Order: sequence, then C-alpha cells, then structure tokens
Amino acid sequence: MSHPRKAILAGAVLAGVAWVVGCGDGTTDPARPPEVPVPATITMSPASAELTAVGETVQLSAEVRDQNGRVMSRAAVTWVSVSNAVARVDAAGLVTAVGNGTSTISATAGSASGSAEVTVAQAVKGIEVLPALGKVSAGDTLRLSAEAWDANGHTVRGGEFTWSSSNSAVAAVDESGLVHGIVEGVVTITATSAGVPGTAAVTVAHADWGPLAAFYEATQGQGWIEDDGWMSDRPIGEWHGVTTGPDGHVTALELASSHLTGSIPAELGRLSHLETLHLQWNRLRGPIPAELTRLLNLRSLRLDVNGLVGEIPAELANLARLQDLRLNHNFLSGQIPPQLGSLPNLTRLSIQGNDLTGLVPSAFTRFERLRFFHFRDNEYPCIPDETDFIRWLQRLDVALGPVCNEDDRKALVSLYEGTGGSEWTRSDGWLDDVPVSEWHGVTTDSLGRVLALDLADNGLAGSLPELLAPLTRMTSLRLDGNEGLTGPLPLTLSALSLEALEYRHTGLCIPTGESFAGWLAAIPLHEGTDADCSSPSDREVLELLLQCCRWSRMEGRRELAFVPSPRCVDRSGDRRGRPRNRAAASPQRFGGPPSTPAGLPGRAPRTGRVRQPPGRTDPGPVGRPVQPHTAESRPERTGGTDPSTVGRSVQPFAVAAVGERAGGTDPAGAGQTDRPSRAGARVQQA
Repeated sequence: MSHPRKAILAGAVLAGVAWVVGCGDGTTDPARPPEVPVPATITMSPASAELTAVGETVQLSAEVRDQNGRVMSRAAVTWVSVSNAVARVDAAGLVTAVGNGTSTISATAGSASGSAEVTVAQAVKGIEVLPALGKVSAGDTLRLSAEAWDANGHTVRGGEFTWSSSNSAVAAVDESGLVHGIVEGVVTITATSAGVPGTAAVTVAHADWGPLAAFYEATQGQGWIEDDGWMSDRPIGEWHGVTTGPDGHVTALELASSHLTGSIPAELGRLSHLETLHLQWNRLRGPIPAELTRLLNLRSLRLDVNGLVGEIPAELANLARLQDLRLNHNFLSGQIPPQLGSLPNLTRLSIQGNDLTGLVPSAFTRFERLRFFHFRDNEYPCIPDETDFIRWLQRLDVALGPVCNEDDRKALVSLYEGTGGSEWTRSDGWLDDVPVSEWHGVTTDSLGRVLALDLADNGLAGSLPELLAPLTRMTSLRLDGNEGLTGPLPLTLSALSLEALEYRHTGLCIPTGESFAGWLAAIPLHEGTDADCSSPSDREVLELLLQCCRWSRMEGRRELAFVPSPRCVDRSGDRRGRPRNRAAASPQRFGGPPSTPAGLPGRAPRTGRVRQPPGRTDPGPVGRPVQPHTAESRPERTGGTDPSTVGRSVQPFAVAAVGERAGGTDPAGAGQTDRPSRAGARVQQA
C-alpha cells in the first residue's frame, strides 16, 4: 500500500473515534492528583564495618526510596547507635570507635529504617614494658608490667602477654612478668602480644643492693648529711657508711649521726653477712623490726639515741654472735626479755633511758661474758637483792642501774656505822656482799626491801642516824635492851608507817613537837622510854641543819640551798607507792640531782630523759657535732659524755651495784678484780 493511502486511513480512524466520544451522555471524569512519595526502604552502606583502633571512624550512608522505588535524596534521616560504649554516630552518619565490642547503627526516615553492624576490635600496634630500665638484686624479684596500644595510641585492655628472658641464667621471668634475679648481669625481658614485642632492660645487681636501696628509701636518704655513692652504679662497697667483704657482701653499715629519718625497713634482715649495724644518734622511729633477728652474723647492734618504740624483740636472743647491744635512750617499753640472757657472747648491754618496766630477769645471771650492763633511767627495772644476782654483779666490770633495795641497804649501813656495829653482840652478814635478808635481825620481801628490823639486846651504842626514812616498807622496829643508845628518836622516823616500835631500856628520848607525838600515838604497838628530850642547843640545831641540808655556791658566794638532803628524807617513793630506783634518786652514785623527797610536792626529773620543748637542740656528746631535734624526737642527754661513744670516757661514774670496783674503768679497766669484801653499793670514779 502506498503512503498516501495509509495517511488517509489513519485520519478516518481518528475521526471515527472523535465522533464516538462526542456522541456520549455529555459528562466527563476529573483528573486524579499526583501520588505523594513517602520513605519505604532504607539501604545502609556499608552494611557492616570493623574498626581496629579506638578513635577510628567510618562513614555510613543511608539510601532512602519511596513506595514507587524512587530515591528520596532529600529525606531526613535520624542516626542512632545501640551501644555508645562501643561506637558513637553523629547526625551525618559518621561512626567513631569507643571500645571493643559490636554495636548496631540504625538509620530511620519516617517509618522506614535500616541498620549496619559495626565491630570494634583493637589491634595491637605496640607494647611498652615498665620499668623500661629495671634493677633487681640477685636472689630478689622485680615486678614488670606490660601495656599494649592500638594505632591511635589507646591502651588495648585484656590482652595476654608472653614473657621471655634473653638469658635465663642471669634472670628468669614467669608468665606474670615477675623477674627473678639469679646472678649479676644484664638481660632483656620481652613481652609479646598478638605477635608484637615490647622489651625492657633489667640489671641484676649484687644480692645486698636491694636491702640497701630499701633502707635508703625508708630513711629518706636524700636528706642524709652524707649519701655519697648511694643508689649510683658504683660498687656498694664505695657507698658512704657501707663496708663489704671479699665476696662483695655487706659486713658493716655505719651511719651514726647522719640525719636518718623514718623507720628501719624489714629488708635489712636480708643482709645475711652483716656483722656491724650502727645507726645511733639519728631520728629513727617505729619498732625494732623482728627481721633484724635474722642477722645471725651480727656482732654489734647500736640503735641508741633514736625515737624507737615498742618492746625489745625477744628474738634478738637468736643472734648468738652478738657482743655489743645498745638500745639506750629510746622510748622502748614493756619488760626486759629474759631470753636475752641466753646470748653466749654478749659483753655489753645498754638499755638505759627507756620506759622499760619489771625486774631485771633472773636469766641474766647466766650471762657468761657480760662485762658492762647499763639499765638506769627506766620506769622501774631494778635488780633484786638475791644471792645469785649479787654474785653475778660481782663478775661485772660496770653495772649502772639500781638494786631494788639500794636505799634500804644504805639506811642499814648508816645504822651500823652510827651505832658501833663492829661492837654489836651479833652482826652476822652485816656489810657483807650477801643479801640484806641474811643480815642479822633483818626481814625483807622478795626484792630485799626491809619489812622488819629486830636488834633488841644487841649492844647498839650511840645515837640513831637520821637516814632511816628510806625504809618505807618497814612496819616493825625493835631496839629495846640497847642501853648504849642515847639521844632523840630521829624525826625522819615519822615518815614510816610503823605498826610496832619498841625501844625500852635505852637512853632514847622523844623529840618535842605535836606532830611527832601524834605519829607515836598512832602506832598500834609503841613501847618506849616515855622520856621527853630537852630543847636542842644552838649547836645541835646547826649540826642538824648541816646534816639535813645541802650547801651550794651561788654567784660566787657559799649559800645554803633549801633542798632537804637525801640523808634526812625519804627518796624512795613515787606516785605509785613503789621505789623509784632511778639515777636521779641516788645523786652520790650517779652524779645527778637529788630527787623529790616523799611527802614533798613535785617530782624529780629523770636524769638523762628530759624531753625538750620545741626549738631546743640536743647538746650531744662532747666532741661530736650537734644535731637538731624536735621535742618528741630526742630526750636531752645529761650527766657528762656520751657513754656509748667509742674511744671516749664511758661514764663520769662507774658504779658497782654491790661490791666496790677499785681502780676500774670502762672499758679500758676491764678485768680488774680488786674488791673489798665488806661494802654496800658505793661510788667509784671511773
């Protein structure tokens, strides 16, 4: 068919259609409105992601399509992370890793939503081992720690490490990173995690390096007066105050007067070859470590003049080689351990100037080599007046400290000498080096304190001495039948709590005065002469004054010091009603001031234990540098030179507790044996 014919046919068809439409009922349908697009689906890209470092990011996208499948590029999308502890997401879909784990990231637009899984798994990129440069003693341990980090430098937690040593013969390391030093040398310790290594260099030092390092740290070594060499790479034998033997082990640690402050560390107990430990005249505090009792080679231990507290460790008895033990002038308390009496080689024991209580243990009489025993100026310790103790004291060169009944003994000696004791009918034991309980007519308690004195019909002649007041525990005094006794009853007797006083058939008379008469009247059993004494003459008054008071020089003039003499008053009681037995209570023996008499106000200071007010400085021993001390850190030392200073005079007075040591010195005079056979507790200048 030709083209013109085709065109004619198409036109006819269109005309027919138009006619059909035009011939309808005359109505038409309205046009439909266009359909509104709504979000129907969201597609996430990427659908999952893995981050290997905290802080690492990944950008997510969300494609929103409507119900007709058309992309809605301008649709508003809300982003949410199920676990912000793992990953955070911002409004633009940028995800940031926070911690290990998995989190679902959701995108929402209208009622449509989509999600993606994000996993955070830190990958180890580096390892740090701390300390990077370690040091440990042979035989000691050092704890190392390892830390892994990711690509952004954040710590990878929960990782496992494999530890190894470059030379296990020098130092080994276990699975926890604990290094065991074996012999001196240097090793590399490696910690590996996920195939990534980290290293540290460890030096194994001498076995004694560790205890010295701990000591330096515990006693604030940076504040010492001298710390030359300490904590350096120099051999420990070149450190100030340290002496080593041929094998390099520490044999002596001598840091006296070095301004050590702090406590003694237990690590010192590991210096197994130590023979000398001298830490005196410092500011050490705290107790004596029990670990020091492991120093079985120790020969000399000096911790004197510090601020140590607590009890003396009984385990010190384990130090069988110990020869010199000085713990004096601290604040040690409790009783003296009797176990110390088993130390076979101890020659010197100084525990004076503490707060010790109780008696000197009877086990001390078993000391075989002890020559110097200093125990005065404590709360109570004294030596009982017993045969074993007296014999033991006679073997010592110097015993500085009280016998429990030394004042009683002095009073009895005064009575003996004042009433013609050499002419008595019976004087068995008197003035001999035997317990007072073995003296004729004397009854004592377990400490040797006089309870009763019966010298009736015994040929006493003369006048009774004033020095009877120290017999504070005496309740019975019998002097009847001694016709040679004359003069007044001593006024100082009124200080005693007598229950029986008998002096019939004597020439004794009763002093005038209501107070003395009242005291006599209160005695349950009083049988005497009933003779009143005549008024004393001026001479007698002056003689009594001279006897009962001390003279002193003041501003170039000789003046009377109104301090009752210990010859006339009781010095033996303290506020607890027990004998003080202190150095201050015996000035003739110890060179100190007299104590406050019983019944008088006040209390005598403890010689050598005066605690200083703030700002005071310790005068120190003669010839030694003065060290500043706080009020609580140091008692003031009085009474002459430092008794514990090597090469110096030991004491201004060296006293034999029972027998007098003729011509002896301490320590140079050790070995002297010249002792009188009849002597009480007497004074002898060293």
